[in-house]
Amino acid sequence: MAIPTPVVKPTKISRSKAVEIINNSKGRVMRIGYIKKDGTKRIMVCNRKKDATTKLGYLVVNDFQNKEIKNVDPRTMFSLRAARVEYVVK
Repeated sequence: MAIPTPVVKPTKISRSKAVEIINNSKGRVMRIGYIKKDGTKRIMVCNRKKDATTKLGYLVVNDFQNKEIKNVDPRTMFSLRAARVEYVVK
């Protein structure tokens, strides 16, 4: 008989804390929810490029679904899952 996993509420964090978690991820896989430039929501499975940030503050990540390098605006993030912990970004 399978043991049910406990339901855990996502932890609320600030955008600066989310960026800190992403920067300290050491290349591990994470899931980022953000709003694209056209206004649609997207959830992306990715990992962080080595300390890559654009001049405008965008995070440079490797997108595993589309196999491309993407820029994520931290101001539009609404969720993050890293190290098996779910976060809501406020």
